[in-house]
Amino acid sequence: MGWLAKIRTSKPVLVTGGTGFVASHVILALLKEGYRVRTTVRSKKDEKKYSHLFLLTHNAKELVEIVEADLHKKESWLAATEGCDFVIHTASPFPPALPKNEDEVIKPAVEGTLNVLNACLANNVKKVVLTSSIAAVIIGNERSCCTEDNWSVAKLCAPYEKSKLLAEKAAWEFYKNNKGKLELTVICPGLLWGPILHKNSFTSGDIVQLIMRGELPAIPNMSFPIADVRDAALAHVRAIQREETNGKRYIIVAESFSAQSTVGALKKEFGQYGYRFPFLKVGKCLAYLASFYNPMFKLFLASIGLSYEISNRKSQEELGIDYIAPEKSVVEMVYSMLEFKLLPAKGKISPKL
Repeated sequence: MGWLAKIRTSKPVLVTGGTGFVASHVILALLKEGYRVRTTVRSKKDEKKYSHLFLLTHNAKELVEIVEADLHKKESWLAATEGCDFVIHTASPFPPALPKNEDEVIKPAVEGTLNVLNACLANNVKKVVLTSSIAAVIIGNERSCCTEDNWSVAKLCAPYEKSKLLAEKAAWEFYKNNKGKLELTVICPGLLWGPILHKNSFTSGDIVQLIMRGELPAIPNMSFPIADVRDAALAHVRAIQREETNGKRYIIVAESFSAQSTVGALKKEFGQYGYRFPFLKVGKCLAYLASFYNPMFKLFLASIGLSYEISNRKSQEELGIDYIAPEKSVVEMVYSMLEFKLLPAKGKISPKL
């Protein structure tokens, strides 16, 4: 309890990538637990991107500090991590479409992670919680029940998946080389759904927006390893609170949820208001053709037709995560999108959050 009591009353927890979907929820979870928070943005000039953080709780203005830092700039992280015992590193590039060169995604992810870790080491940070991804676990392992012992096969990974894999491996190598100087816990969440807290763009909600806007012509034969963003945020906070998580990675996935089940959940809730939903189910061939219509389909082509069995037992037992059902996550995500006017409202629909 020594660390916990100290940090709640004095030193801030640093959360990187403060304008992001995950980071915003992590910051909210920390504030609810009584922590002070310092978070990074690339530029403080664009206040619209981070002003929502000051509205998360009644005292957020007093407890949230905004600083500038860039994954490419080593020196910026020395200032950002100074005076912190704990750092939660969520910042990582996610491409809206397949990049022409995979290094466009991999290089900033790996180098950025190492820049943060080196700064933490220099400033005597006690522990880093790194946001990795289920993409670093399951690729190439579809024939087995995936646990934290599994690692994705690099040669089978798309650029984003490989960036998460290599960034996490670089972090564990750094941890191994600096044993005893800095603790590390890694969180590997699935595709994150749940209510949004701001209007900033984020890729994990794109497929949901496509469905709700009637721009998904058919249902791809695929499943998503889903987690609610609130569960992922709680996992990060509990990782800094529990010393028994040191040196461990945790899968954060409620279940594998099919595209068909996603459409079904949305149709059940929103069909009554006049939203129209696809009914035709398609395989990889037609999805490939659809990728010319919408490049985002290219991000999911490798997953079409695959089904993953994923164990979340460790996160339940050691982090105490009681998972929110994907049906609830996706419906509440849509209501929040309507609240922020990111989706067109139809009929007599009104936000329910």
